[in-house]
Amino acid sequence: MPDQIDFITYVHTDADLFERAKQDLLKATELSHSEPGCRRFELYRTQKAPEYFILKQSWDNRADLDKHLQAPHIQKLKADLRQIEAIMETQPLILLQAGNRKEKHMRHTIDFVTYIRTEQELFEKTKAYVLKAAEHAYKEPGCLRFEVYRTQNQPYYFVIKESWDNQADLDRHRSSDYVKHLKKQLHEVEAFMDTQPLVRL
Repeated sequence: MPDQIDFITYVHTDADLFERAKQDLLKATELSHSEPGCRRFELYRTQKAPEYFILKQSWDNRADLDKHLQAPHIQKLKADLRQIEAIMETQPLILLQAGNRKEKHMRHTIDFVTYIRTEQELFEKTKAYVLKAAEHAYKEPGCLRFEVYRTQNQPYYFVIKESWDNQADLDRHRSSDYVKHLKKQLHEVEAFMDTQPLVRL
């Protein structure tokens, strides 16, 4: 997938405008799924701050993405979000490693995103720690998706998107020796880590 383009978009709105923003985003998501070149267009809200939305997108190539960005439903979405003064920020992503299985019943998966930030001089060491842990995660029962990215705008910032089949498999993953070891390694390099549980919309 050398030409695949990935990015993540954050949308924040006031609590009293949440439902309006949600409907606008759901409509755009539905229409985007049928566009040429759309590999993935997923809408979530965060559990910790439910007025925050996250859009995870993957496109086959730049030409299809450019057509998408100019599509009437995307122009309308941007106008609608401006009208309610929603804050929108897009982060282009560079895929470092990915493991995916055929996903069934996507609305019943357990999804979350983890952010890891490190210093420039510790980037390669942190990257090696994260990718090694990812290799283990792919092989675990119940792991449907485990994708490691770094952001283009903030090159020392990792984004990990995970999907799990059920809570029991996720709990075993979190209590595994390699996850404990990863947390110890990240602590040693003073990396910042934050995990956001997601609700798929």
